[in-house]
Amino acid sequence: MTRVSEFIERRDELIRTWALAPTWTLEEGACLANNVSPRLMLGRDSFPRPHPAAESVNRLLEFALRARQQRQISSHPTPAEFIVWSEGVGFPFDAKWMEPIGKPSATEKSIASDIREPPPVNESRPVQTRTAPASETLGHKERTSLLKLVIGMAVEGYKFDPAKERNAATGEIADDLALLGIPLDRGTILKWLNEGASHLPRDVPED
Repeated sequence: MTRVSEFIERRDELIRTWALAPTWTLEEGACLANNVSPRLMLGRDSFPRPHPAAESVNRLLEFALRARQQRQISSHPTPAEFIVWSEGVGFPFDAKWMEPIGKPSATEKSIASDIREPPPVNESRPVQTRTAPASETLGHKERTSLLKLVIGMAVEGYKFDPAKERNAATGEIADDLALLGIPLDRGTILKWLNEGASHLPRDVPED
């Protein structure tokens, strides 16, 4: 059996078993988004590390637990609610899941709207329309100021250390952006942080 055939067989079996369930737990949803049977879970975040989907499942579960704290999703959402929310934070389900589940209701669609919509703007101020990428419209001074702002928040808010080869801050920033419906890959984040780091003082006094 080819890998494609194995994937389709596993996915279809999961859909038959789980698509018509009245609700899912967040753990179940995180597994199903990755076409993994929830029965393989040993605990909330204790997937066997050799499992190829472990990192992706645990990452989505972490998002879901934080979203529950922020009341973006309930502890036991319907399958459609979880799918809409999951896609809103950058973890799409296979389209086949929607065949037995059906189209999301107005309430379920509002979940995606709440995740993706930016905060309301102050109507007393004119709203600028974006007509070109920032790299084409920002002058040198504005770009430098933006880089200083980014690196300052990363260092103070996320403890980013440009001297280290590996920084947990990069993943934390990516995760927080995803929760706001602003998916940005870690490589892009690290690129701008490294560029911004050139504007840090060379000699920072130690505490």
